[in-house]
Amino acid sequence: MTRFDSISTLNGSRCNWKIKVRVIRIWDTYIPPMKQFRGSNLILLDDNHSRIHAFIYSSNVGNLARQFEEGNVYIIQNFYVKDYIQTAIRCLPNDKQITLTDNTRVTQIDDDGLIEQNVFDLYDLSDAARLKKDDLFLIDIVGVVTDVQPLYHFTNRHDQDQCKIKFKITDGSSCIEIIFWDQLAEEFDKRRNQVPTQPPIIIIASIGVNRNSDTYNLSSHASTRFYLNHDHYSVQQLRSRVESTTFYSEQEQEEDAHFEHPAKLIDLRTDMPDFTTITCHLTVQKVEENNGWFYHVCTSCQEEVTLENLKYTCQRCARNIPFPDKRFRICALVSDDTANAALIIHDREEGDITIFPKELLIMEGRKYKVTIALKEENITKSSTMYTASDIDMVEAGLDKSAQQQSSPNQAQDNSNVVEATKRTLSPVTNTRVKTSKGKKANNKRKGRKLLLVVSDDEEDNKPSTKLKLPKKEKVL
Repeated sequence: MTRFDSISTLNGSRCNWKIKVRVIRIWDTYIPPMKQFRGSNLILLDDNHSRIHAFIYSSNVGNLARQFEEGNVYIIQNFYVKDYIQTAIRCLPNDKQITLTDNTRVTQIDDDGLIEQNVFDLYDLSDAARLKKDDLFLIDIVGVVTDVQPLYHFTNRHDQDQCKIKFKITDGSSCIEIIFWDQLAEEFDKRRNQVPTQPPIIIIASIGVNRNSDTYNLSSHASTRFYLNHDHYSVQQLRSRVESTTFYSEQEQEEDAHFEHPAKLIDLRTDMPDFTTITCHLTVQKVEENNGWFYHVCTSCQEEVTLENLKYTCQRCARNIPFPDKRFRICALVSDDTANAALIIHDREEGDITIFPKELLIMEGRKYKVTIALKEENITKSSTMYTASDIDMVEAGLDKSAQQQSSPNQAQDNSNVVEATKRTLSPVTNTRVKTSKGKKANNKRKGRKLLLVVSDDEEDNKPSTKLKLPKKEKVL
């Protein structure tokens, strides 16, 4: 009887390994922005329920990749085993991956039924919050589909057509926003209404945190797959819970608290209840034109880069970035009828222009609803720097009479806020204003001066009143 190596025993000590596996996923990898083909990827599963990521470089794809088909069983011999690069996104919890070369031998065999069709390492939705810190790891989750938004088409900053769809999933006690991109989004939008049993229950394999958003949501990757009403024990258990009358009431009790009524700026300078999100109605009085209004980011991870020895360097990726992308960082003076504050608006991209775009001045005199996501630093360390997860226009005109009737102390507040903003805004090449991404805390916060840091959701340009910054007549 032929003896096969187990995936769990693979290591880099030799290359004459021999495994019997089922290919459960195949996808290609491209290098942005021009989508240069880098290679093909496979997820392999053996009869011990162990999985591993296999990679085929572009130079060997012609000989190897066409031999594989999702769902089939193969014997694979002679390949290299190596550790993941520390900064590489891992689609599995396994810390090793294998590389197939032109010396690798692949033989398709009959399916004897000893290897499962698929295996999932499901995380509880409440535990998925760890991805806010360990965003290199992709996980498997299951939940009931709710709040599906329409499929949205747009053109990205590289003039490439894209689409996405947003929805939420819940297990009855926790709820997480999901974003699917491009082909996966189209497939989900098509299939979600075709399943016979509603609401659909979805298993999502290899999904990760959205790096380009300050709000907590999960975003699809090239390796992500979804399964609607799949024949899996977790789906059966969730279906039984959905049919009970307490399923959604449990969810409401556990969901993050939200300050329902608009708060005043003065309220944020005093002890607030332990809410995780707070909404304020703020009027933009002045948009600052003379400070550093854009900054450079890494083209891979979108973190801000630093200028060292005349070269842009990404600390996260540990490499030089010859042509980094640009992002907006606009400062504005905002107020309500109680106080003033500095508002910093981050946007997805700035483009190639180097002169302050006057179109941004249209924000002046308009009122916006700003949703502030309280971080651990705000609650436990009395941090005066806040992050806004959403911003929508409330009204286009500034109420001059209300402005004239504002508190006499606001004039002094104005100058103080502007000066504080100038000190806060970093030069283009300096470190970006940072906020805590730690765990939620229940301690009450002591407020002092207010600074709001606003980040737009990733490429979210729905035709609505949501604030969007212009870029050379492109639609993001």
